[in-house]
Amino acid sequence: APARVDVLTDRPLYQPGDEIQIRAVTVRAADRIPLGGRPGLWTLTDPDGTVVLEQRTTADEWGVSTGSFALDTQAPSGDWTIRLHTGDEQGSVVVRVAPFTLPRFQITAEADRPWFAAGASPGLSGRVTYANGAPVAAAVLSLQWDFQGEWQPPHSWTEDGLPAGAQTDAAGRFRLALPEVPSDLIGNVDVGVDLIATDAAGERVRGRAQLRFAEDPIHVEAVTEFGDGLVEGFNNRLYLRATTPDGAALPDTKLRVTRAWDPGDAGAEAMTDADGVAALQLDPGPPVSITLPVAPVRPPPPLPTVVRAATRLVGEEGTGISLADARSLDAVEPALERCAELAADSETDVAVAVRLDAAGRLEDVIAPADDLGQCAASAIARTVWTPGSRRTLQAAWRLRAPDRPDVSVQVSGAPAVDATIRAAIDRAARQARACLPDSTRDGDAGLVLEWRTWADARARLVVLLGDDPGVLPAAVRTCVAIKIARAADRIRPETTAMGTARVSVSAAPSASPPPRTAPEVIDGYALRVEATRAGETLGATTVRIRPGRIPDLRLRMEPVIARPGSTVAMTVLRGPEFAGELPDAVQLRQPGGAGIEAELDPAERTATFSLPADAHGWYTAEVSGARALVWVPSVSDLDIRLSSDKAAYRPGETATLTVRTDAGEGGGSASVGLFGVDAALSQLAALPDTDALDDLRPVVSTPDPAFGVLDAQGLARGRIQGANAAAAVLLRVRALPQPADIDGSVNLHSTGEFDPVPPLVDAFYTVLTELHKQTRAWEAAAPADEQMAPETMARLWGRAQQACADRGEPATDGWGRPLRLSHLPGDLLALTEPRMVVLDGTRLPEDVENWSAWVTEEQP
Repeated sequence: APARVDVLTDRPLYQPGDEIQIRAVTVRAADRIPLGGRPGLWTLTDPDGTVVLEQRTTADEWGVSTGSFALDTQAPSGDWTIRLHTGDEQGSVVVRVAPFTLPRFQITAEADRPWFAAGASPGLSGRVTYANGAPVAAAVLSLQWDFQGEWQPPHSWTEDGLPAGAQTDAAGRFRLALPEVPSDLIGNVDVGVDLIATDAAGERVRGRAQLRFAEDPIHVEAVTEFGDGLVEGFNNRLYLRATTPDGAALPDTKLRVTRAWDPGDAGAEAMTDADGVAALQLDPGPPVSITLPVAPVRPPPPLPTVVRAATRLVGEEGTGISLADARSLDAVEPALERCAELAADSETDVAVAVRLDAAGRLEDVIAPADDLGQCAASAIARTVWTPGSRRTLQAAWRLRAPDRPDVSVQVSGAPAVDATIRAAIDRAARQARACLPDSTRDGDAGLVLEWRTWADARARLVVLLGDDPGVLPAAVRTCVAIKIARAADRIRPETTAMGTARVSVSAAPSASPPPRTAPEVIDGYALRVEATRAGETLGATTVRIRPGRIPDLRLRMEPVIARPGSTVAMTVLRGPEFAGELPDAVQLRQPGGAGIEAELDPAERTATFSLPADAHGWYTAEVSGARALVWVPSVSDLDIRLSSDKAAYRPGETATLTVRTDAGEGGGSASVGLFGVDAALSQLAALPDTDALDDLRPVVSTPDPAFGVLDAQGLARGRIQGANAAAAVLLRVRALPQPADIDGSVNLHSTGEFDPVPPLVDAFYTVLTELHKQTRAWEAAAPADEQMAPETMARLWGRAQQACADRGEPATDGWGRPLRLSHLPGDLLALTEPRMVVLDGTRLPEDVENWSAWVTEEQP
């Protein structure tokens, strides 16, 4: 029979030398009934793909196969695959083999509240405890934060605003406080933190906690029958699911829906079901232009002005500088920030070498001869060094030009611009930056330069006021003019030329407004949803929905979750473009099963189906390409409860577990497997959960779950209770389970030769041996004057045959018939002649009757 197989192991992680306990459940594909007595073959495959072990098995009456594999102590680390092959099907599970040590302690952490709004001060508390519950005091924690969502935190958070570490108190507890949630928060944002705790012995364990930030106090999502869109001027059915920001459903809650753009809209109201889903009918009117929320732009933070690139101890390559000297170099960096203003480019490297005596006094310093190098040398000269050995150090820094307004000069000349003119003016322009206020705007400085050079190293530089006063205040322009005029002192030309130059200024990079993302504007509907329960307002939010299209035909079932033996009503809803003819009758059927036919009322366009008393599973009805579904839960769903006789045990005590299985309304027998594993293993690998055997269930395709979380598998497992939620889920079902293959038949044909002689000869000599025993007994007990007659020998042969049969010895021919004397071939019959069996010749008559002739005539 076609089958479905699911394989489980007692845990997902093993060490070399461990024993892997495995269990598989095999059910018939057609109806998921356990296949008792099903043969199978276990195989174990190592990480290299080599099958290292095969073991035959047979399922018990519940379709459960068990086995175990002992890993070698030298088993390679990696992923091992265990498979159960049975018929044409197989099930498999992958386990990890690697050396490991169970963590001695664990981290637990939880947010102060399920969610935090803008303006709230988030925090979470946690505890580090040993396996026996004792606290881990003074454990050091390191933290790594991450954010998931369109909104990203400000750079102040990611730089130093979030805690990077913590330490537990004597009770093993710790608390983490985050900055206030910014007011520009949009949507829902998940904030995760990975925690690494280290105890006094140096052992490390990992943990994770999560917080949620939410813009609104409720979260609402929509599902419609029109591709999750709404149609103007139409009676739309809208499903809304209301939850708290952390995902908890809001059952028995009144939702009031209004058009966000229409203050006079009276709106519509509906109550949510057990899963927080409400169904309502509304006409949204014509679509309007709505602006989608835009996440705030976070321009990158300014880069540091001074970054130490490298240090070394000259003459002792491979040996780093001392910690004391590193601290002295750290103290140089604030002074170097002033030197960064002299950087010719946006990034400039400068290297300085110093020689120190044993007392830490500076003996010599070497730096580039330009202004930047001399500024760096001056900063080094003012540094205090610690005593030590006599040493020579080299340090290099990368200097970035500060975020300040800039001065640039465009030089022109004839016949050409002398290089010394350009270098001197550029140097003066860098010094003139100090004159500019932070509010400087881009534009002309209102200054014009006239210059003249002679080949005998003479030069003249004149700064004139331009016709345009420019963008600088008079005092600032004068300061810039003086700085640039001093450039004449450094000009040493080698050519004769003249020319002009024009001065302009540019604003600081930070003065430019940060780039903004243009908001996306769509045609659609913005619905304001307000939630209240028992007169208490829970909050409000906005749901944005795009326009939809009415299909030509829709089918709607009532109810969508039915009981066996009940009735289901189907309504056909035609669209404006439908031009076909509706059928006279409709069928409701299971995939691959017989249909339930019902007449379709031509006036009401409804049909009523009566479900059989044993109905269960998925049913579907189709009309002209439109489809509607009904789910019928099984009345004998299996449930299991596990309890222990005590809440806690001491080492060495025996725990008594009580297992109860319920099938429907009362108890029922079932196959139960118990796997016990140390919960600390969950820190190293994910342990199986309640979905471990879901592969045995028929798979219903729901690629796009309703509201992002509700799918058909959840409906089949009983996790969805509300009728509105179920109706929304059925709108998203793409494909039902395909009908399973029926049990197959096997045709066998065999040819061969049948030789009846061997079994006949074997049985004959067995009976002949017994015949001799019977004859000896007759010779000893018969009267002295009694002689052997053919009738007597035939009677003794019958007794011998019966005696062999009673002992279970072969006494039949090749066709299973008794060994009659008349059926024996001549050579064997001759061995039964009285003269060949009787030992005492006086027991034989003198008149010899032909034995073969007598047997042929009498047929004994």
